[in-house]
Amino acid sequence: GAFSIFDLSCHDLHEFPRAVYLIINEHSNWDTGISHALSYRCLGQLLNVDMRSVKRGVKELIASGFLKKRGRCSKTGSNIYQVIHHKCGPEEVPLDKDGRPQKCAVPRGEGSPSAFLEAGKIHWRDFMYWIVKKIHSDWTDGTARLTLDQLCKLLRFGRQQLCNIGKKLRGLGLMKRLSAKFRAGVDQLFPGPYPKRRRRSDYKGPKPLRCIKGWYYSHNKLWKFHEDTQRLMMKETDGRWRDSNMEELYNLNAAIHRDFHDYMSVTSSQEFLDCREGLLEALGIS
Repeated sequence: GAFSIFDLSCHDLHEFPRAVYLIINEHSNWDTGISHALSYRCLGQLLNVDMRSVKRGVKELIASGFLKKRGRCSKTGSNIYQVIHHKCGPEEVPLDKDGRPQKCAVPRGEGSPSAFLEAGKIHWRDFMYWIVKKIHSDWTDGTARLTLDQLCKLLRFGRQQLCNIGKKLRGLGLMKRLSAKFRAGVDQLFPGPYPKRRRRSDYKGPKPLRCIKGWYYSHNKLWKFHEDTQRLMMKETDGRWRDSNMEELYNLNAAIHRDFHDYMSVTSSQEFLDCREGLLEALGIS
């Protein structure tokens, strides 16, 4: 959708970082965008590339604003990332049919493009080709209608390269050509969509917090904290923001603190962590 990593009007990313982004997104929480602990070695294995390439890709994603480092796993030391699905203000985020931020879900597991990628049967460019076809496909029957010119614009690959990739994916059974030669490309993608659109189960976890320029806002919009400094602020009745004092920290509403808890737990501001231990004990949160 608009403002996403595939909206080329809002960024100037190279092709490979977008593949890194998609793999990290695949291993993240659907609602919060917070990833599992992912080492450069693990990402390299998933993308079937060397670690140096992954490091450069992650660095470019962070510089472009589509990815943030949230901290490190205490056991493995691997990075935990925050996936930024749309580079825009909260009020501009495109929504899907369920009223949630518009996101792209791709097949996983045996027979999926990501499984072929990890196994080394396809290149990351082949993976990107399939994903772009999927995003622009009919999600009810799995057919994609894209011309070579459209694919060139979306992927920034050469025409001959795109032809070779399409041929390779058809040979592996990930696509089947439906249109005649030299006509606008119509392909059936595999794995296909579910025969019947499944009803989304109600999300039972915590509602994700809004994040604007590093500030996480409480659901009542009266409190915010910064992900890097852990600076906690409250909103006055006149609309101005001010730093909260220590007494207010200890008397912070329990529901608001629970909202912030998962986000605060992956940061390392020692001053706030010392204060947070007392808050956790007072609130009965382990």
